[in-house]
Amino acid sequence: MTLELHIRESVIAHAITQSVQTRLFTQCVPTPLPVIVDHLDTVPDSVAFTQLPDGSIEVSLAVRVFVVLEPDLRAAPGAPASHPATGDIVTKIIIGIRDRALVILDATAPPMAGLPAEAAQAVNDQLAELKGQQLFDVAPIVAALEAQVPAEPDLALGGGVLALRFGADGAFTPQLDSALIPPHDWGVFLDVDQALGLVRRRIPQGVPVQLSWQPNGPDPAIGASLSYQLEVVGLEVAAVVAVLTVKPQFLAPSTLRLAASWGIDLTGILSIGEAEARRQIRSAIRRTFATATHDGPQSFFYDIPLPALPDILGSVPSWGGIGSNTDGMTLGGPVRPVRPAPRDLLDITVFRFGRPVWWGSCRERAKVGSGNPPRSFAANSPGVRVQAGVTFTDAGALCSATLYPPHEDLQGLLSADATGAGFDLTVGQARAITNDVRMLVRTARGARVVDLGRPSIRQKDDGTLDVQVNYIDDCLHLSGPWLKVVLGQTLALDDLKTGPLEDPDWLARLGAHRGFNSHIVTFDGLTAGEAITVTALGLRATVFADEAGHAVVPVFAALGAVAHDVTVERVSQLPLTGAVSVETTEFRWLADMGEADAAAVRDVAGTVFLGRSLRGGAFVDEWQPDSEAMLLRRHGGEVELNPQPLPPEPPEAARLAAAAGLDDVVSAQLVPGFDARLAIVQTKEGRGIIVAPGSRTQVVGEWEGPMIGVHVEGGYALARSGGTVQLFSVRRPGRVTFREGALTR
Repeated sequence: MTLELHIRESVIAHAITQSVQTRLFTQCVPTPLPVIVDHLDTVPDSVAFTQLPDGSIEVSLAVRVFVVLEPDLRAAPGAPASHPATGDIVTKIIIGIRDRALVILDATAPPMAGLPAEAAQAVNDQLAELKGQQLFDVAPIVAALEAQVPAEPDLALGGGVLALRFGADGAFTPQLDSALIPPHDWGVFLDVDQALGLVRRRIPQGVPVQLSWQPNGPDPAIGASLSYQLEVVGLEVAAVVAVLTVKPQFLAPSTLRLAASWGIDLTGILSIGEAEARRQIRSAIRRTFATATHDGPQSFFYDIPLPALPDILGSVPSWGGIGSNTDGMTLGGPVRPVRPAPRDLLDITVFRFGRPVWWGSCRERAKVGSGNPPRSFAANSPGVRVQAGVTFTDAGALCSATLYPPHEDLQGLLSADATGAGFDLTVGQARAITNDVRMLVRTARGARVVDLGRPSIRQKDDGTLDVQVNYIDDCLHLSGPWLKVVLGQTLALDDLKTGPLEDPDWLARLGAHRGFNSHIVTFDGLTAGEAITVTALGLRATVFADEAGHAVVPVFAALGAVAHDVTVERVSQLPLTGAVSVETTEFRWLADMGEADAAAVRDVAGTVFLGRSLRGGAFVDEWQPDSEAMLLRRHGGEVELNPQPLPPEPPEAARLAAAAGLDDVVSAQLVPGFDARLAIVQTKEGRGIIVAPGSRTQVVGEWEGPMIGVHVEGGYALARSGGTVQLFSVRRPGRVTFREGALTR
């Protein structure tokens, strides 16, 4: 009697690869300079399975080591090394048996010639966490099926399948049927004797029975013949055979049903006695199968609950169906693979030293004064700081941030973590810096030399400090009907009309159900004051060139299977002889989050959390793109989220509108994905206006299109459209330059 657990090698290979990759993503390798281990990655499709002489299974997985030299990084500050050296460490992961479970017995990474010894040690540190990990415990399944199995199972490989076998003696034959729906990635195989045992164990001892295996192609079936003696007035007068057909069936989500139907052989029974014979046999069968559910005159069934299944290093098997052949039957199902582990590499954004800065807001200053920013500054003025730093994306973990000479003494003033490193200095501290500040940053996902420059501490002609003022005008400014109410003036009917707000379903207007590209298009070589018109699906923008013949236009274009034209025209009908460059931020649609008054998104180590507030309630979901339900409700303790109103109310957009002299503004939004490069403003009368900063903030054009308010957080963004909040991924490609003609997305 044989019972075997079968799992496809590809399932185990994927689970182990992603488990190791997840650990490598945050692994630092502390090598002495000039050698730097830039990062470590598992090598896709490098997994191989081998059975060792002791019966265990060796799984080999290559880990690629990327090595750079510190002088190469110093030669190109801010950039990754152009040609990292690579080499592979081949790890050995041993799978064996503990009790009735598949277990990782050992996992090691031997040193490899030509690679830093610290790299092998770092990989071993992570592999140590795999030792003892249970992959699959078959004991609950054996218990549920009441199967009789030997105490000492063995392992086998063949046909891309790994098997844990009980009672097998001979060559291994994989029994997973990829033709089933859903295809089987794992399964429990019962040979003919084990399958017949499902029925035999339910027949009392002493009842004569003959069992046979009678599969109908992929559908399992068991034949049973039971002999009973008919009685008339206490005398046995004839033997009658009841013929049963038992069909093992799978009932979702996790039940094995033994569905039986029966008939009787009345050969030799007079017709006058047939009714009595059927009655006696029916009673006998009900006594024989007393614990079954009898759902018809000549049918009954047993339901066997199947146990919950353990995950395989994050990959989730499920019960999905049953199949059979002449060897026996297999009960199993698909495996939902664990989400691919991150492989992104370090990206940085550098903010160099410059003038001292002052940050302030109208609301804070209004608590003790007028709310206006200071008119002048001294070195010791409150809030004046000198700042520089670098932000990290996909750092994995910060390994070190080391300052180059002659600035080692500033190390104590440097704040650094996995999100970035930087300085927040007083003017006095900054004055002591007379050379460019450079530092070597080492993270788990890459190394960089960062040049922060040097502070620029200057005095104006009047002796005051030259300071960059970052002022947020977040005070409530009354205008229109509200100002009339405060002044006690009479309201007119027009005062009560509301202005237009964000388009309620701008995704539909743009045809952007798959997402959209947010473009900033820059034109050179124009005549000062001439108009450029850009037309795309759902919008039209007209911008006027400045004195230098330069014009900047915002454009939104839908992502989709069919490209939509974005057409550029000079009102003068002259050809475009100057350069036309396009900067793009891609917003690819991921999910509809539902209703929300405010929302937030945050990526924590590759897991995307979504926070919503709705009618006073707070909700936190985890976005799972590969599951049937994309949003999994969480308790909220995993991550700190601060939901923001949608559409957002960026103070930078309001500041640009105010600086351009615009009042009576009902909505002001920045062009998504470009910080404060351009703002699109909508007035109470419904007029759309494009505002650009510069030596003096000014109106540069007119906008006929939707108002799109997007809240961007790292690699994800939220926006409201059609009454619900939409989740997007954010990607910022480079700049593309065209000359002449029409632009087509």
